[in-house]
Amino acid sequence: MTDALLKYLECYGINLYDYRGQSYDNTANMSGKFCGMQTLIKERNDLCIYAPCCAHSLNLVGKAAANTCSAAVKFFDFVQEVHVFYTASPSRYRILTEALSSSQEKTNKKKLLTPKELSDTRWSCRHNAVKALVVGYDKFKVTLEKISINKEEKEIVCNAAAGLHK
Repeated sequence: MTDALLKYLECYGINLYDYRGQSYDNTANMSGKFCGMQTLIKERNDLCIYAPCCAHSLNLVGKAAANTCSAAVKFFDFVQEVHVFYTASPSRYRILTEALSSSQEKTNKKKLLTPKELSDTRWSCRHNAVKALVVGYDKFKVTLEKISINKEEKEIVCNAAAGLHK
């Protein structure tokens, strides 16, 4: 990664020796004091001090805080189950996106909000996942019910849809 950064700086004519600071997430490969990127950059420019990324640290605090609340854990587990249920099958995903598209045409919105996967490292992904469910709530419910009573679906799929529909 250090080589990639140095090549990027060179490509754009940016002098590393003009740098006075660097900030990355808190992972060892970035912040490691013996062989992390911050150390390798500092070896080339000792004036380029490292400060951990506050946004990354705050994101980790938010994640840890949410994991202490069982209701939040159950809620986000449900959000992830909805995402997996629809995205595991192209036909189920198509049913949902068609329902959401028909609803969206009536409101003139440009971006289709579909189920999103939860990220362990980006809290904003959770916001996007929840927003998709809130905005499309009625369509999610209708399509889950439609799938749960579809005789052409496997019983396990119908049961999963019925369980998520509750």
